[in-house]
Amino acid sequence: MRTNTRSERDARRRAAYARQRAQRDAAAIRNAVREDARAAARRAAEAIDALEDGWGGRTRALNELDELSQALVRLQREELKLRAQRDELIDALRAAGASWTLLALRTGLSRQALIKRRGVADAGGRA
Repeated sequence: MRTNTRSERDARRRAAYARQRAQRDAAAIRNAVREDARAAARRAAEAIDALEDGWGGRTRALNELDELSQALVRLQREELKLRAQRDELIDALRAAGASWTLLALRTGLSRQALIKRRGVADAGGRA
């Protein structure tokens, strides 16, 4: 029967320690993943509760989102119409001799912004 040398025993011991470390690390990772999943489930439950409290449920919240989105689209269209109307008035007033300073005062925009806006509209009208 052969006796183990010290270096062989040390090598086996190091291998055993390495296996134990690997097992501990794997267990720590499993625990961390499990805890992350629990935390995600908790956050999801809290979000559902918040929807219930604030909006009366997911379906009502989605319906409200639809209505708000449609209202925003309508407002954007109205804003575009009003801007076009304003630009037409600016053109007419400029043709009648109104100064950029007066128009800036009345619109609340800077003279530079008005002039630039007209330049953009002119370029867009030519295209």
